[in-house]
Amino acid sequence: MAWYNTLGKDSDTVISTRVRLARNINGYPFASRLDVAKANEIIEKVSVPLEASGFRKIHFSDLSPVMATSYVERHYVSPEFATKEAPHALFLQETAGLAVMVCEEDHLRIQSILPGLALEDAYLNASRTEKRLDEDFDFAYSDTLGYLTHCPTNLGTGMRASVMMFLPALTRGGYMDSLANQLSKLGFTMRGLFGEGSGSAGCIYQISNQITLGITEEDTLQ
Repeated sequence: MAWYNTLGKDSDTVISTRVRLARNINGYPFASRLDVAKANEIIEKVSVPLEASGFRKIHFSDLSPVMATSYVERHYVSPEFATKEAPHALFLQETAGLAVMVCEEDHLRIQSILPGLALEDAYLNASRTEKRLDEDFDFAYSDTLGYLTHCPTNLGTGMRASVMMFLPALTRGGYMDSLANQLSKLGFTMRGLFGEGSGSAGCIYQISNQITLGITEEDTLQ
């Protein structure tokens, strides 16, 4: 039995699980270099298979700051995505716990977010959406570097698997800095409630893999 099944899905330590896949489409520059026309072109092209699969499209440029922040609070988008000025959109299938950010740091950020400890289920969920998009798009890929991503730290699988954990006793005991240091030696990173650069509100932390290059998706889940 894998270690991540020993806690059980009803564990009150692990609040939720997320698996995120970063993908970019060949023929377009990375999102930071996209002009308005190309960004809108990607959004419209991606709309066809995603909306046909039951996703709802949300143009973030049309949202008020309050509404945009509400999606951050539900962990469907990053704080950077919510405040971005260039064209960007979210495709959401809430009943399945699926969200696709289009034109964030990468062209596509495919995410599966499930309650409790559910690494395998979240991975399968995200993979099904990725495979559907792979039928219509040629993803940027290198035989030596794997999936090509905007940030070099995501090269390889382009996958981040994370668990949101509630750790009040360790926080109150002052152990979190030591724990973060130990985790980094094991190839993990610990972030705050809303990801990189955010604080640990409510003693809640996000723990995820650091390594994506030279390792398989299955190894990451283990």
